[in-house]
This record gives sequence, structure tokens and C-alpha cells, in this order.
Amino acid sequence: MRTRVRKRWENDYVPTALLVVLGFLYVCIFILPHLPGSKGREERKFVYSRIPQTSFMMLLAGDDYSDRVRKLFHFDKESIRQDSIEIFDSAFGEERIPIESKLDWAIFFLKIGDEERMGRCLEEIGDVEDELENRHALVVSLAEGGDLSPDIVDWVYTVYRDGKSELPEWYYLAVVRGDEDVAGWLENEGALIISRGVFASTVAVAAIGISLLAGICFLIFRKKFPLPKSGRILFRSWRWKVVVREYFIAYLVTLLVVGIVSLFLFVSRYDTAVLVTSVVFMSVPCLWMVLRLTPSPKAALRAFELIRSKWPAGKLILFGLVGIAWLGIELILLRLFAPTGMGLEDAIRPEFLDRKFAIANGFLIAGLVAPICEEVIFRGFLWGGLTPRFGGIPAAVLTSALFALLHGYSQVGLIATFGYGLVFCWMFARSGSLWPGIIAHGLFNIVVLLQVESWYSLH
Repeated sequence: MRTRVRKRWENDYVPTALLVVLGFLYVCIFILPHLPGSKGREERKFVYSRIPQTSFMMLLAGDDYSDRVRKLFHFDKESIRQDSIEIFDSAFGEERIPIESKLDWAIFFLKIGDEERMGRCLEEIGDVEDELENRHALVVSLAEGGDLSPDIVDWVYTVYRDGKSELPEWYYLAVVRGDEDVAGWLENEGALIISRGVFASTVAVAAIGISLLAGICFLIFRKKFPLPKSGRILFRSWRWKVVVREYFIAYLVTLLVVGIVSLFLFVSRYDTAVLVTSVVFMSVPCLWMVLRLTPSPKAALRAFELIRSKWPAGKLILFGLVGIAWLGIELILLRLFAPTGMGLEDAIRPEFLDRKFAIANGFLIAGLVAPICEEVIFRGFLWGGLTPRFGGIPAAVLTSALFALLHGYSQVGLIATFGYGLVFCWMFARSGSLWPGIIAHGLFNIVVLLQVESWYSLH
């Protein structure tokens, strides 16, 4: 009986069917929400309201810095104006800005004197919900230069005192009414954003610079980095169909476990629920495949050279920095050839902003949990299991495509993540250890998250 079941599982149509079902789920969950005309995710409202808000604050506070500093760190008036316009045009053309955020954008363009784009925002706003009616009336009055009714004025001060005000109310109170308290608060917030952003940008430039030096050192002394032995016994013992099957089952089990865990988290703080579900979602498939495809966890650690690596720790760290250099080059290429703003929602996630515990969650998940679990699953098991059957490059392409789809990013985000996957596969193939990929993956996530938290977290 066991033999029949095993042969049945290994028929060609079974893993193919599993891949088709999995691909369908990925398309429905991660691709369709990003297509033009789709409703998308709630994150879009959050993301595309952050940009005009932070830009407005930086415009108010930027005069306190020298022209050289502002141009160097790209927060001078012209840079803010140009970047905001490029982001807006890209997102507006693909209908990725919701009504609520269009009100913020209209006020921002009023501030910088861009009447054409301000008019486009207002033209797109038709019937609004009751909760947006007062804000919509405020924006229209400000754009047309008309007087506000007493009811709207009272409402503005009420939402500001209640801590529910947004850019239209800030603009009215600080710029139109000349309220020094509000103007001072906004300027202080802008100065805080700028100081954090300067620090984050300095760290990012330093990380990429050190990584480029590490890449040069690797090229010069690459002969001192021994190549890994080919044909690992554990990898050769895996059948690719079994690996695909276990991967698919692992995520089905993960969804079940996440569902059960969520039942106990509905009364928990939102940040606690995000942390627990994220850790469960990443760790369960990793542990499942370790237990199902290896004789023991220790055998898996040896196969991936997470212990007893052929390279000393110094070389592993140096090679991990080489990965950061390659990823930095990819970012530069994307910046040059991809429209600005596409994929911005990939980095700015509402669950990792504005609250101290949420920010700590972001760094824990992005800097530690995700790099370890994702490198073990995608580079360790999938690339290691598919390589003996398909070859290193085809296996890298397949696993990197799956790696990108699982993240559910926008178009540019998918391209970038696919490129990251290829780099991480190369690092594993060249070093024989997952440590360099984990190091590069974690450091890159930390640098990106540090940038996002600095420029877009307001409180």
C-alpha cells in the first residue's frame, strides 16, 4: 500500500497540478490587487497619503538647513517637488491612489503651486462618503480661494484637537490661518523626519560603500575562497517532485496553523498579532521541510553549512557584504530605468510604522526571521533540490520567480525581488553555505526598513 501511494505521488500530473493551484492562488492574492483598476489593498491609502504629508512637513522645515545639505540628501524644494510629481504621475496613471489620498495630494500641489495636478486630483473626486464630506469641502474651498463656513471651521479645529487631522487641516491652520502652534508642530515634525532621513541615508551609503570594497577584495583574493564540493549527498537524495510536494503541503499546513493561532489573537494588540502571525507564517514551512526532507535538523544545518562551514566566519561575512554590493547595483539600475514611485507600497507597510513596538517588529521580522527562513526554504531546499535535476541556472530562475511571487509586490518590486533571488542563489552556489545569503538578505532588509521608517514614519 505504501509503495502504491508513493508511486502515485510521484506521477507527473500531481506536482504539476499542485504548482498550477499554487500559481493560481499567487495570482489571485498577490498579482490581481496591483493591476490597474483593481481595488488593491488598504495599504495604498496609507502609502500614498504618507508621501504628500512628509513632503509638506519637510518643505516647512527644510529652510533650517544649508542648500548644500538639502541637495546632498535630496530634500531641497526642487528635489521634493520633482520626486513627488514623478511618484504621483506614476501612481495616478495606474489608478493606485484612493480618494482619501487624492485630497492630500491636492493640498500638496496647492502648496507647491502646481494647479494642473491639483485640478486633476479634484476632478477625480466625485461623490464622497459622509466621513470625507467635510474634508472634501475644505479642500475645494482652499483650492478655489473661497471662505469657509463656520461649521467647517469648527470641524477643522475639532479633528485637530482629537488627533484625527490630516494634511488639508494642517495646511488650513498653519498656512491660511497662520496658527503658530500648528505651524511650529509641523516644522518640528519635518525637522525630525529630515534628521532621521539624513541618518538613514548616511547609513545606507556607508553600507553600500563598504560592500563595494568587500566586492573588490573578493575579486582580488577570490582564489583564496575555495569552491564548494559539488554533488551534496543530501541534495542528490531528493527527488524534485517530492521537494515541490513538500513545499506545497508545508504552506497548506502553515495556513492552517496561522488560522488556528489567529483565533487566539483576535483580542490581542494589533502589533502583537502581526508579530506572531508573521513569525508563524515564516517558521512553520521552514521547520516542516527540515523535518520531512532531512534525517535530522543537525543534518540540515550541515547540508546548508550553517555549522561546520568550509569557510571561516570572516570570509562568510565578507562574502555576505559582496551580496549587498550586487543588490545596491540592482537598486541603482531600477532607479535609472523604472518609473519613480512604482513599488513604493512594497516598502512602506502600515503594520511597521508609527508605533515603537511595530517598528521593533519590522526590524525583527525583516532583519532576522525572514532572512533565515526564506534562505533555508528557497535557496536551501528548493534550489538545492531542483539543481540536480534541472541544473543550477534553471533552478535559480524557477526558485527566484517563486520567491518574488510569494512576496506579492508590485511590478518593479517583483523584478527587484527576482533579481535578489538570483544573487542569493549564486552566493549559496559559490560559498556552499547559506550564511552569506542570510547576512546579505538581513542587512539589505534593515537598510531599506531604516530608510522607510526614517522618511515616512510621522510619530
